[in-house]
Amino acid sequence: MKVFILLVTHLRLAFLNEMQYRANFFVQLIQSLFDLSTGLIGLALVFTYTETLAGWGPLELLALLGVYTMVGGAIGFAIQPSMQQFIGSVQEELWISS
Repeated sequence: MKVFILLVTHLRLAFLNEMQYRANFFVQLIQSLFDLSTGLIGLALVFTYTETLAGWGPLELLALLGVYTMVGGAIGFAIQPSMQQFIGSVQEELWISS
């Protein structure tokens, strides 16, 4: 149960950190929608000329695109900010110790 509470707290703080700069949040939202629409248009374009792509059907590749988008979003939302802060802390510690 404590792990769930910790995860929810981490996600809440990550969301609040993103909302701190609302313009950046909305630009990233628009960029994400553009990336998603580009992927969907690309899939639609490919499947207008063929029924399968290396044995993959349109629904299978749509599911793959969805998983790719969700994993990329999760990494960008929860992991990347923490890693950037960690790298900054390491660089600051190295600068102080030298």
